[in-house]
Amino acid sequence: MDYNLLQRLFRSSSIRLLKKDNAPFIIYFLEKYFRGSARIFVPFEELKILLHHELENFRELEETFLSRTAEVYIGEWVSENFLSRRIRSLEGSEEIILEPSSELEKVFSWMDDLRSLENKESIGTETRFFSVLNKLKEIVEESVSDPKEKIRQLESKRDELDDQIKKLTEGKEIITFASERIRGQYLYARKEAIGLLSDFRQVEGNFTEITKFIHKKYLEVVQKGEILQFALDGDEELLQSEQGKSFQAFWDFLRSEQSQENFESILDSLYSLKDILVLEDRKFFRNFKRNLREAGSRINTVVSRMSEQLKKSLVERTLRDNRRSKAIISEIKHLVLERKFDLSEENFYSMEEIFVHLPMDRPLWKGDSADTPRPIQISGPDDEMISLDFLDSIRGINFEIYEQRIQTLLRSFPEVSLEKVLEEFPENNGFESIVAYVFIASKGEYHSLDDSESFLFYPAFNFTQKETQSVYRVPKATYRVGKDG
Repeated sequence: MDYNLLQRLFRSSSIRLLKKDNAPFIIYFLEKYFRGSARIFVPFEELKILLHHELENFRELEETFLSRTAEVYIGEWVSENFLSRRIRSLEGSEEIILEPSSELEKVFSWMDDLRSLENKESIGTETRFFSVLNKLKEIVEESVSDPKEKIRQLESKRDELDDQIKKLTEGKEIITFASERIRGQYLYARKEAIGLLSDFRQVEGNFTEITKFIHKKYLEVVQKGEILQFALDGDEELLQSEQGKSFQAFWDFLRSEQSQENFESILDSLYSLKDILVLEDRKFFRNFKRNLREAGSRINTVVSRMSEQLKKSLVERTLRDNRRSKAIISEIKHLVLERKFDLSEENFYSMEEIFVHLPMDRPLWKGDSADTPRPIQISGPDDEMISLDFLDSIRGINFEIYEQRIQTLLRSFPEVSLEKVLEEFPENNGFESIVAYVFIASKGEYHSLDDSESFLFYPAFNFTQKETQSVYRVPKATYRVGKDG
């Protein structure tokens, strides 16, 4: 291992925590109310009250080194990156929550390993060996690209299954895991699950680093066309990174209704085993599923926020370049006006006529005067309605664009209305957009379209048609994530 790397690692929050005088108390308290309680976050006010009671109990035991208030200790832990502070929105209100950092999760894991050494716990060598063996076997089997070899593998599995079925049919004894192996496998799976939850902190940090890399890569360019390409490719590159692909595959699996049903079925069978009930009271993996969804949802929010930051950086870069261009042009104008040219020289170049065409040299449109009349035409109730069959026959509309817009919002909300979609994506909204969104609502399995309710939609005004502005009466549409996610 590189010496310079070790120097950097020893400056990490994990090592600094272990060096603190009151490190045992910090680890005891945070492990008890986070990992020990199977919680991925705790509200700030709740944690402050819990810490206050713990401090009082320790002071009664004459532990005088804990002399400060609970709020001061929590603030210190946040500043030293033992905890992360966030704002959580819930039912129209906001609250401050605290989460263990990835460095703190590493300390928890170290303590678990040291505790197993202290307790002289038996090592599940069989469980770990078969886990490694199965992983290697999976890599080999899933890397086969030759159809003949793949068929041979599947036929071998089929023969093995047929042989087992034949033995059961003949009444032969069923071979099951011994109690020791069941408990060993369960404890190994439980440890891996705890590690997975703690790794979500690192996943979030990885997305942040990827965003910084993309930001630096694209905003160092000079050509305007390349900056524009950044707006189109930034989001895609974030999701197509190695971390992005891995997380998206996990999230798609977690949101699948069939996957959730399989997971529930496995848990029901698992907790019917006596050897498992001896180890715990059915809580861990039930909470594990909920914690996975909460952690995954938080990562989705982080990805969306990173995407918005990339777009914001583009806008800021463009505005900064525009201001610099204006300053340079202004400086050139001053130099021209201040310098006196001698036009009496014989070599002065003259032209009979010059034509200057500057199509981009025009001021931004500031809107019409408030008193400017603009007739608005609203379709009446007797006007001919557009049927859904007609929508189905429309050609040329790229429905994928509008589907992606809806899915972007559904990452943050369980359901969104058509009004919300139009508000969040106002660019180029017109009749085509309305048709696409209504069509998607009518065809989606979990979406709905209510003709009994409607709202007025004002598309962007077309200045080439100065007589009237169209207004559409649009039926109420609602888009939902669905039962599986």
